[in-house]
Amino acid sequence: MTELGEMLMQAVPDDDIPEQVDTCLPEYKTLLEKIVKGAEFISSIGPDHKQWVAANRKYEALCQQALRLRWTS
Repeated sequence: MTELGEMLMQAVPDDDIPEQVDTCLPEYKTLLEKIVKGAEFISSIGPDHKQWVAANRKYEALCQQALRLRWTS
């Protein structure tokens, strides 16, 4: 840990730090996982690959679905 990080940790006692609360819906997390995998796939094949256009279309659709789910839940 950096010196600054240690200073910050000393400035806030452990009992004052709230526990992390996970508020994401399981469906949203699943969509995010698919988006990351899609981005990795698109990055690995490049724009000259025959599946590149279809993969980008699917990726965009997943992103739009995730945005809708995020703002309606």
